Amino acid sequence: MTTTTIKAKHLAVDGKLIPARFVQQLIWGLAVGVIFAAIVAGTYAAITQVDWNIGPWHLFWLKPGFDNGLWNNFKSDSYALYRHAERDMGEPAYATFGVLTVMAKAKYWGRRVATWRLFVTPPLVILLAGGLILGATWLTYFGLPQAFPKANNIWTNAHYPLAATLVLGFLIGRVCHLLWAPVGAHIQADLLAGSVYRHKHPDEYSFGVKSGPPFWVRHNVAPPVVREHWWYLWTSTVVKKVSGSRTWLYSTMGVIGFILFALGILFHFVIGVAGLHVPYFSPPPLP
Repeated sequence: MTTTTIKAKHLAVDGKLIPARFVQQLIWGLAVGVIFAAIVAGTYAAITQVDWNIGPWHLFWLKPGFDNGLWNNFKSDSYALYRHAERDMGEPAYATFGVLTVMAKAKYWGRRVATWRLFVTPPLVILLAGGLILGATWLTYFGLPQAFPKANNIWTNAHYPLAATLVLGFLIGRVCHLLWAPVGAHIQADLLAGSVYRHKHPDEYSFGVKSGPPFWVRHNVAPPVVREHWWYLWTSTVVKKVSGSRTWLYSTMGVIGFILFALGILFHFVIGVAGLHVPYFSPPPLP
């Protein structure tokens, strides 16, 4: 793994510094956080809530067994706390994780990792986050109240679970990002380098790629740090064409991410908030 040192705090894009950079970063950070939180909700829903069926025959329906102590393997009354926490605490954890990845600081821009890490690191991050969420859930509802019984007014406060979920989720996202940061920087650099290469060599592509920086780089329609990273690659390095296998990998990740995001929005707002029934996704309870 190699690292390139970037001395400038912020880079000028197309000859000028990005205006209101902090405000733009904040707005884009919130947007990215919502997207990653929705992906967590969508993943939870896609695995544990969907009911693909043909009439009375269920083709894929894990919800009854998942809700019932993982097919009666866990008898604890606290099982529901841990089950829901994987989604509830996972949302701020992966929101933090996603923001740190997309808004990667310049010190990460030159990092590269071996190809095998692109495949191995994601499941490791998922396992790490899942384990940390289990521990944080125990700490929230049992560890802290038992260790500090005199602070009972805090543990019984109606806002305490939400506050603990947000704070511990944020910390878990920070910890997971330590493992993911080099891989995330590599993926972002690959994607941006591929874009830079296309716009430097438009004649190699049959579809309408124009020479020169694209619209989203020259105008305030993308996160400032991403635009700066693109411009750094455009002006400071010799980029290579991204291999076909990695293009397929990143395209697949993007499609899956979009589907999970859409599912998360569906479950949060259409089913959860509006209370609407959606076939296959919000089946009525068992009789």
